[in-house]
Amino acid sequence: MELWKRGLHPIEEHSRAVPLIPVPELFTRAWERVRAGDAPAYEELTTRVTRKGRRR
Repeated sequence: MELWKRGLHPIEEHSRAVPLIPVPELFTRAWERVRAGDAPAYEELTTRVTRKGRRR
């Protein structure tokens, strides 16, 4: 799950994201965050370096 959404869906690691509040209220909270300047955005992704495979 995206980090931005974790504030809206308090869930444990490796479990399903089921909203604990009614969906209309969830959308209202998300929209309020966007209007306040806290919009979802791309984050820097850290990955391990993969080795190059053989080209045929």
